[in-house]
Amino acid sequence: MRLRNRRFLLLSSMAVSGAGASAALVALGLLDLWTAVQLLLLAAVCGSVALLALLVRRNSVQVRLLRRGFDRHLKEIAEIAGENRAELFGRADELTDRLDAVAESVAGLRADLAERDGVGMVGGAAVHARAAS
Repeated sequence: MRLRNRRFLLLSSMAVSGAGASAALVALGLLDLWTAVQLLLLAAVCGSVALLALLVRRNSVQVRLLRRGFDRHLKEIAEIAGENRAELFGRADELTDRLDAVAESVAGLRADLAERDGVGMVGGAAVHARAAS
C-alpha cells in the first residue's frame, strides 16, 4: 500500500474513532451534545492545521529541489553559451581575416587594371582615363 493511502487511512480512522468516542460519551451522558460538537470541530480544525503544515513542508522540499535543478540547468546553459561565444568569436576573427585578404586582393586588382588600361581612380572607383577627362 502506498504511503498516501496509509496516511489517508490513518487520518480517516482517527476521525471515525473520535466521532465514535464522542458519540459514546454523549450516549453515556458524560458529555452533552453541544460540547461533543465543539470537540469534534476543534479536532477537525487541529487535523486541518496539521495537514496544512505537512503540505507546506512537502511544498518547501519540492521548491528546494526545483531550485537545485534550476541552478544546475542554469550552469549548463552558461557553459554552453560560453562555448558558443568562444566559437563565434573564433569564426568572426577568421571571417575578418578573410575579408582583409579579399580587400587587399581587390585593391591589388584595381591597381593592376589602372596601370594596364590607363584607368584613373575617381572617388575610390576605377574610371577610364578618357571618361575621367
